[in-house]
Amino acid sequence: LYVFTQLPAQVVPPAFNTVKADGGARFGVKRAQLQIDSGPFGGIMTRGLKLGLLILILLLLASIPLAMQLETGSIDGVVMNELGPITKASVEARNVMSGAVFRTESDAVGHYKLENLRAGRYSLWVGALGHDSTWIRQVIVERGQTTHRDIHLGRSHASTSGL
Repeated sequence: LYVFTQLPAQVVPPAFNTVKADGGARFGVKRAQLQIDSGPFGGIMTRGLKLGLLILILLLLASIPLAMQLETGSIDGVVMNELGPITKASVEARNVMSGAVFRTESDAVGHYKLENLRAGRYSLWVGALGHDSTWIRQVIVERGQTTHRDIHLGRSHASTSGL
């Protein structure tokens, strides 16, 4: 198969140059050449190499949540009074530097847990119905660690009769 052009070589783009299936050119017209860079793998990525690359990418993506866990920490403990654990106590942690606020409530046995906190200093505000609230000025959260802080709330002495 021969393709010839009638225009001068300097006007004709390389895609329109004469191309011969057997590699030859006729009548002094330039021939388009296609060169494939063979690279280190001979220009062909084998199926095994593709599979290995895919597995490597998936492993790297799967490690992101693990890395995030190591960047954060948590605070946990039990909220109680003189009679035992307090259910549904409100626990609020505020990052001292960023002002970010995280909230949770204590469960049926008074246990609370604040997770995925960035490492740093936090203040805690804890309150429950019928109890005095308390403020804990500083709790340190370290990367990959759980800081345990039990909290004791006193019973509120405010009288609600006559309201």
